Amino acid sequence: MMKRVWIVLLVCLLVAAVAACGTSASNSGSASPSQEPQPEYTETAAQQEAPFAIPWQDAANYEGESVTIEGPVKGTMYADTSSGEPTFLNVGMDYPDPGRFTVVIWGENRSVFPEAPEDLYAGQTIRVTGTVDSYEGVPQIEVTSPSDIEIVQ
Repeated sequence: MMKRVWIVLLVCLLVAAVAACGTSASNSGSASPSQEPQPEYTETAAQQEAPFAIPWQDAANYEGESVTIEGPVKGTMYADTSSGEPTFLNVGMDYPDPGRFTVVIWGENRSVFPEAPEDLYAGQTIRVTGTVDSYEGVPQIEVTSPSDIEIVQ
């Protein structure tokens, strides 16, 4: 529900912005013959593919949906003695704070990362894409590949 509201709001804002640009251009008078026409703005492929990122604090509102969540990694842990050898990236707040958002990388997927995920993403702001679920009331996304996580520059 919230996702639809955000999308409708975004579309309304874009339509209003486009309408405002057209109005100001038509009211600005005619261009002099010596001025070259400016090329139209077009998005690059990367901009077209960039996902809409949801703040980590709102992740719980998207349980069951495939989304992109963004936030700072506040703590990491590789639980190599736990079943499944998970790596946890705690976003927004560190464990054990129940208000955090968690990214889970299972041991079977660690080898596809260029270095240990707990080191690679520590202290970084990331965008993680996947389906939000919940474990003991904490929203999380399980990832299987580095392509599911983007470091925000």
